[in-house]
Amino acid sequence: SEVADLAICYMLGLARDAFYIDRNVRNGIWVKPTGISTKDKTVGIMGLGDIGINIAKRAQAHEMNVIGWDPYTSKDTEGIRIYDWPKNIDKCDFLIFACALTDTTYHIFDKSILNLISNGIRIVNISRGDLIDEDALMDGLNTGKIASAALDVFKKEPLDSKHKIISHPKCILGSHNGSNTIDAVDRASKESIKLLNKMLRE
Repeated sequence: SEVADLAICYMLGLARDAFYIDRNVRNGIWVKPTGISTKDKTVGIMGLGDIGINIAKRAQAHEMNVIGWDPYTSKDTEGIRIYDWPKNIDKCDFLIFACALTDTTYHIFDKSILNLISNGIRIVNISRGDLIDEDALMDGLNTGKIASAALDVFKKEPLDSKHKIISHPKCILGSHNGSNTIDAVDRASKESIKLLNKMLRE
């Protein structure tokens, strides 16, 4: 799916500091940060619905180890080791949020999780802003516990121009635009027309 593609795009961008490099080069600064390879790294995916499974398949193509958490999935599937949240989060080099926002997932990433994650983890959220406590995220980024983050969603959208994350150099910020491609819009439009035609004929 298009959202899964964006999640992987963000993950790779964080792994190689691609967006950070781009911003600096445009400002005349020839930076050469040392990124990390994805091969043999571990990515944890919160939420293993259609999007989460598609993220996992793409991560596996990069020869990554994939673990996941999902209350509706109790056994290992698609080569993903399933655990109860937040077991084994300390093993993750990357953490991707792809679950729905519910009473139980609200701020599922909070300050208590900062004590469990490994130093230098990279975080991606392509689902809902309130899955992550933004104060906890900023604390992690400011201390270096979190190396970088890519967020397509936020607690308040559009993102406030004074939000502290805007000034953080190692973050990728999106506009809640994960599924918006020409191909996806075309498919959705054709499916809508197909359904309307079916309804009119009944």
